[in-house]
Amino acid sequence: MQTGPTPTRPNPSPGNVAHPLPRAQDLVTTPDPQMDQLAHTGRLGRLSAYGQPMNTRPARGRASRSSAALLPRRLALAASAIAVTMTGLLVHYRASGDFASLVADALYAVLVYLLFAMIAPGARRGFILVLSVMACTAIEFFQVTGVPQAMAEAVPAVSLLLGTTFAFLDLVAYAVGVAAVALVDAVAGWMWRPRPTRK
Repeated sequence: MQTGPTPTRPNPSPGNVAHPLPRAQDLVTTPDPQMDQLAHTGRLGRLSAYGQPMNTRPARGRASRSSAALLPRRLALAASAIAVTMTGLLVHYRASGDFASLVADALYAVLVYLLFAMIAPGARRGFILVLSVMACTAIEFFQVTGVPQAMAEAVPAVSLLLGTTFAFLDLVAYAVGVAAVALVDAVAGWMWRPRPTRK
């Protein structure tokens, strides 16, 4: 029998190399305790390109829930601001003397604190305290220019907002009023803060 030369198989080009199928043992991965815990608690969600869990909750949802959580504080501040305003007007128009004037100034500072707290109910109380003192001090020194007095002569209601005459004791009354309302605010926040339930 005549036999010809044994045919040789052509070497495959690099682009035509077939990748071997993965074996079953290669598909077994080491369990990740962190991923197991996230999957168990239902917080796994989507995974990023690096295999890390991504938070799929929309930012607007978190913001709305945060605003809803601060709504009771904002309502309490609004009610307090109304009560302080009525009390301050009563002292201003019904009482007389230097002591009554200082009490009215202190209530004015309390109102400023409550308004700032209403605008930013989630801000730190220390920040609101400093901001309120700075605002009251700026208004008091603005009276040195004589502009508030001139405005009050044209519109008398301006005197309730800006005052007319600078007095050093007014600054003391502002500081006392802001410190007092900040203390009450801190105590109220501590008393009504949510506490963890005991099992």
